[in-house]
Amino acid sequence: MTVEQSLLIHAIKASVCGVSVAQEAEPDWNEFVKLAGSHGLSAMAYDGLQKSNYPLPEKVGQAMHSYYMQAIFQDAQQEHLKKQLQAALVEADIKHIFLKGSVLKAAYPVPVLRTMCDMDILVYAADFGKIDSIAKELGGYGADKVIVCESPLLAVYNTDAYTKVICDVIEELKPEAFL
Repeated sequence: MTVEQSLLIHAIKASVCGVSVAQEAEPDWNEFVKLAGSHGLSAMAYDGLQKSNYPLPEKVGQAMHSYYMQAIFQDAQQEHLKKQLQAALVEADIKHIFLKGSVLKAAYPVPVLRTMCDMDILVYAADFGKIDSIAKELGGYGADKVIVCESPLLAVYNTDAYTKVICDVIEELKPEAFL
């Protein structure tokens, strides 16, 4: 395990569990920031290092603080969108359940640090027709494009089936980015 990997693990433990990060060998800070960013953990790593009073080089501290503030802003936007989406689904009488990150983040000691790029919502197949109008409204809430997938493979949750449907959509549309 590299020094950067070890430091990232300890920083996450500090953020989540409140344990201090002991200073080890000097990390390659560029590699650390890159590693934390590649796993979407920059804000949480910064939080853990701050809680531990871990000495950060000034430029690294500024960069990580920026990621931390972005996570707080992103969380506020997502919570606002979730409330609007919840209201639209209730108004359309669509039974639904929010899944995964948007729900699980409440279990984190600092929920805003559970960053995510999407919201997963489970609805009954019978309500798919109603979803189209709500999906069109969502374009006004920051989504460039909303794709609604209807497939018998999605009737019962199965990771392989969901993966196949998503891969088929990506293959067909060939987006520049997919979140």
